[in-house]
Amino acid sequence: MKYHYSLLLLVMALSVLMILGPKILQKPLEKHSRAFSQANEKLTEEVTDVFDGYNALYILGQKQTIKRQVAQSSHFFAKSKIGLMTICGENNGLMKVGSIITCSSLGGVIFGNLTAFSFSIVGVRSTKPILEKFQISTDEVTTPQQVTLPDFHEQLKMDRVTYQYPGQAAPTLRDFSLQIDKARKYALIAPSGYGKSTILNLLFAMYEEYQGKLSIDGVDYRQLSEDAIQSQMLYVDQHPYIFAASLRDNIVMGRTVTPEKLTAVCEICGIDQFLGDLSAGLETNLRHSGSNLSGGQMQRIALARMLLSDRPILLLDEITSALDADTALRIEQNILQQPDKTVVMVTHNLRADTRPLFDEIVDLTKLGIAD
Repeated sequence: MKYHYSLLLLVMALSVLMILGPKILQKPLEKHSRAFSQANEKLTEEVTDVFDGYNALYILGQKQTIKRQVAQSSHFFAKSKIGLMTICGENNGLMKVGSIITCSSLGGVIFGNLTAFSFSIVGVRSTKPILEKFQISTDEVTTPQQVTLPDFHEQLKMDRVTYQYPGQAAPTLRDFSLQIDKARKYALIAPSGYGKSTILNLLFAMYEEYQGKLSIDGVDYRQLSEDAIQSQMLYVDQHPYIFAASLRDNIVMGRTVTPEKLTAVCEICGIDQFLGDLSAGLETNLRHSGSNLSGGQMQRIALARMLLSDRPILLLDEITSALDADTALRIEQNILQQPDKTVVMVTHNLRADTRPLFDEIVDLTKLGIAD
């Protein structure tokens, strides 16, 4: 049997290509592989950061930020993935025996699962008559007509409200009533376990499964959308969240703020006291969950976010607990001396200097609160 000499040349050329091809493309492949790994890490960090900070975004009415940030991170990751797949495809222009065996094995797995999936479809379809017995027609479901809420002008009211957390043996609040008039300042005091934070959560429309009535300007909460209620209020809890972003972004949170106003707020909250210790000032990148900040610094940032808001009702839960006495006093005085703000402040430490600034001090141990 004779072979044409060109076949020998072809085999030699292909052998050289198979040996040198991967070496030629090794560096581009490594580059794209590193970019893919970094993009994957970035996607994981940013998505985790956004969802961990959901409560902060929720309170500021920026729930759309979650969708936007996840979309941006996913798009960046997709571009890196496409680049890696492209270079891998170029590197494997000539399939090796191992690749063929792998493809054959994967093909068997895929078609085997498709066969099992077809049987699952038959099983699901067989349950359809049973599920139809429990299906509720959308025509039978009635949604309460929601009322448009104008700007807050009169009062918030809790009328004989009872609330019990799931799994608890007794209610945290029982037949609790409270009236909060516009532009007045209220301090809620009591030991732990008396429902101070629960009251703020209910006022902020975070809980729905309660008995009694909650109203704003005479309109029942159940007739209003969550967004309509929360657009009138700002809730600052005792566990502020810090995003993996710059200090400026953590304070401004996507809002339009003049440099003068930002500087003034930083001075009020005492951020200017540690600003000089940061490598890039307001542009310093903070870590996920504020791991490179103290508790007091995180609390100051959360307060700065609040002071940049123009909402008429402030619900404040132990907002100065991690601050030194002088800074805490200065911030509390600034908040309580704003004549147009309605303030409900939960505190374990009612200071003698701020006590006269409150219109009413509510001792929850004397108002039908469960112990």
